[in-house]
Amino acid sequence: YFDSLLVKNNVNANVSVPFRGILIGDELKAIEFTKKLKKRGFAVTAAMYPTVAKNQSLLRIALSAIHNKQDIFSLCQTIKEIF
Repeated sequence: YFDSLLVKNNVNANVSVPFRGILIGDELKAIEFTKKLKKRGFAVTAAMYPTVAKNQSLLRIALSAIHNKQDIFSLCQTIKEIF
């Protein structure tokens, strides 16, 4: 469901792991996005160099069985608004 809502920039869409990465690029922008998402109630982390290549930072999103469709929809809508 998450993959169908956020096709653009989804680093590892359509794989059978509960983690997704949304490519941001700029490290400072990734930090800013995580802060904005936290203020809206979403726990998302940023992956930056040296974990990923320079200028390839991304938002790391962990999905679990306790997240329902409305939770996922709200997260995706908020990500779209922030972008």
